[in-house]
Amino acid sequence: DGDLRRLPPTGPGGAPLPPATAAHRDLLVAAKELSVSYAGFALFLGMFPAPPARTPATPPPPRGHLALLDALVARDVERSSNSLLAGGLTVPPSEDAGSPGSSDGPHGSPPAPPGFFEAFCERWEGEGLAPAVDAVARDLGRRLKGASPLGSAWHQPLRLFVQIASVPAAARALVASPAWLPPRLPSGRAVQTSTLLGPAFSVSFIPDATGGLPQDVRAAAGALLGLGGGGPAGAAAAADALEAAQEGVQAGLAALVMALLRGKDTREPMLAWLGAALASNEERAKMQPDLRAAAAHGWVVNLASVLLRACEPFLDPGSGKAWGRVS
Repeated sequence: DGDLRRLPPTGPGGAPLPPATAAHRDLLVAAKELSVSYAGFALFLGMFPAPPARTPATPPPPRGHLALLDALVARDVERSSNSLLAGGLTVPPSEDAGSPGSSDGPHGSPPAPPGFFEAFCERWEGEGLAPAVDAVARDLGRRLKGASPLGSAWHQPLRLFVQIASVPAAARALVASPAWLPPRLPSGRAVQTSTLLGPAFSVSFIPDATGGLPQDVRAAAGALLGLGGGGPAGAAAAADALEAAQEGVQAGLAALVMALLRGKDTREPMLAWLGAALASNEERAKMQPDLRAAAAHGWVVNLASVLLRACEPFLDPGSGKAWGRVS
């Protein structure tokens, strides 16, 4: 997992490590700690400015806190060919990948080494990590907003959201963001658009009252209705594609929510977000709801799916210990 401090102090059979091997291990541990500190000083304090550009072309503007996201994207690109999203979905290479044949991210960032993000968050918690995680989460939400479930654009942002939620220090920074659950949200639509997790739940093939559908979803819907000339077989294939795609989205959302529910310091904020998501959508219970005030149909369907997955241990009396805890 990249934590060199967990390497055993002894060799096979309990024999002490040779002095040279132990020294190498200690050197690697120190180098890793220095790298994590150097990265934080560069990212948060600007102590190591970039060297002047070698070409007369205008250099790209500094990425600021999003340089951390670039390193995570590059790392994800590096391992995307064989990676699996929670729930068993095979994830294709992201559209945010860098140049072909390179593991660099879209902004030329080298990939974060294994274990770097975890060590970085632990080292810099309380010293600049929170605004960086906030900036990363907002950018991930921007990428997820309006993404088609049939495309690959949602895979990487949702996968990185799950990664952030799975690192305790990063998860604490996530739920401490001012955008996690802003006060006095007036409607379900506001929860969808103005909270950190809101855009992630928007990935759906169900039409929204305020807008259309991505082109690929419209094509699949046309085939489902028999408009594509494919007959019953084409309609069945379109239905299977839409169902499988949405199942993958909901599996990723469930992994994200469950990671935050399992954390001692993030459970209450996650429950508060879920409560606000439900309470703010009371509009949908009316006989004539204002669908522009309520969250989108697909958003609510995704929320319901995640809640059902979270309740699975309590739905079957024969499922085990969880049922006995229901009062």
